[in-house]
Amino acid sequence: MTLLFVLLYKVKINSPIFCRVVTSVSLMSYEMFLFSYLCDRLIYLRVIEWVYIDQNSFTVWFVPITFSVLIVSYILAFGYHWITDMLEPKKKKNAI
Repeated sequence: MTLLFVLLYKVKINSPIFCRVVTSVSLMSYEMFLFSYLCDRLIYLRVIEWVYIDQNSFTVWFVPITFSVLIVSYILAFGYHWITDMLEPKKKKNAI
């Protein structure tokens, strides 16, 4: 994940959708990092029990498992931000 942000540092992105995705992931990267441990424990252990026969069979499943951990971590981080935004008191703008 860090490599992605290092590669995209000071790069002009023309696609607004890709720009929004990268911005969203960068804003939630800390929470994604924290949730990824939980997802690793839940997903990898289940998949290893189900898929692991030998190293070659696990290698085939490594990329889908990694992407699923990334996506689930993002969804949990998004939910965390959504809930905390609802619970935080709204700051009032001071009129001068």
